[in-house]
Formats: sequence, C-alpha cells, structure tokens
Amino acid sequence: EEIIPARKELDPNIMNKYKNITINSWIEEGISKEILDKYQVRYDDNACRIVFPIWDIDGKIINIKGRAAHPQWKEFGMAKYIYYYPLGKNDLLWGYHFHLNDILQKQEIILVEGEKSVMKLETNGINNAVALGTSHISKEQTKILLKLRVNVIMALDKDKNPMQDKNFINLSKYNKCFIIKDTENLLGEKDAPIDRGINIFEKLYNNKEEIK
Repeated sequence: EEIIPARKELDPNIMNKYKNITINSWIEEGISKEILDKYQVRYDDNACRIVFPIWDIDGKIINIKGRAAHPQWKEFGMAKYIYYYPLGKNDLLWGYHFHLNDILQKQEIILVEGEKSVMKLETNGINNAVALGTSHISKEQTKILLKLRVNVIMALDKDKNPMQDKNFINLSKYNKCFIIKDTENLLGEKDAPIDRGINIFEKLYNNKEEIK
C-alpha cells in the first residue's frame, strides 16, 4: 500500500482563533444555532470563509475545512471548499465519533456527501448520518464500514450515482446496502436529499432501494 506520512493532530482549541459569530445563511438553510455551536462553525475573516473542524474517527481535530463566503467567490475563482492542511488519506467519516452510539443502536449509517447535510439531518433529529467529504467511498472508509457491520444508506446528491462506485458495490456484498433515489423529481439537480426539508428526506428515505 502507498506509504502516507503520519497526520498531525491539531490543538483542540484551534477554532478559538476564528470569529465565533452566528452564520445566519446556514441557519436559513435549516441548521440550528445549537448544531452550529456543537460543530464549532466559525468565520475566518482573513480568508472570507466559513470554517469548521475536521475530526478523525477517534474525535481528534486533524484539519479545518473552509467554505467560500464571499458573494462573488465564483467570479474571483475561489474554490468552494478548501482544507487548511494536507488531508492525506481519506479515512474520515465526518460526525462519526459524535454519532457512533446512535449508529450502533439503530444498526444503520446514512452516508451523505457534505458536512452541512449531517448538520441539517441532526437539526431534524436524525443522528446516525456521517459525511464522506466527497461523492464516493474510499478504501479506508470501506474498511471502517465493514467493521461496523450495520446497514448502509447511500444518500448522495441528486446528480451522483452510487452504483458507479466500485467500493460501494464491494461493500454491498458484506453489508446490507441501500440507495436513496429521487424518482419523483422532488429535488433540484444538485440537491442533497435533506436540502428540501425533512419531509422530502423522509419520503426519499422510505422509498430507498436495496442493492442486491
């Protein structure tokens, strides 16, 4: 296997260097202030980015992710999301250490792409979701999911097809796996399943399709 340098653990108080202000735009999108506070969502004045910690599965902060907040970020050629430090291998499931007990209790894990989806779901009382940080499962993430031995629900953005993910297909040979599909055109073209509210998410969830 590829040799990857050891990742550094960051200071647990590193987020204190950023502005602790209410991110109203995210509240308007359906994330409660309580959840924003829980996940230490802050504002980086220098970079004009909304920032939050990236934890490993043991709950150690190993990176910071920043979301462009300038209204003209596209025109300026800014990346929508950036990591502040080298990421290394993708053995992360964002929210994992917060939600592990709920995952084990429900015997089910919901995989979404972005961290904001985890926050929106938790705001609505769904506490067994984690973010891949991308649209496919890495080998390292596959190993974590295999060890869990729970049902896996793939809830990717509408424009992504989990059936093109070879690691997900391999995982479905060992874990019971499902995909959430928008067959009734309830979502926008690039929406995540929770983006149109909890009622739409629950309808999509209830119609999930098992992979066999």
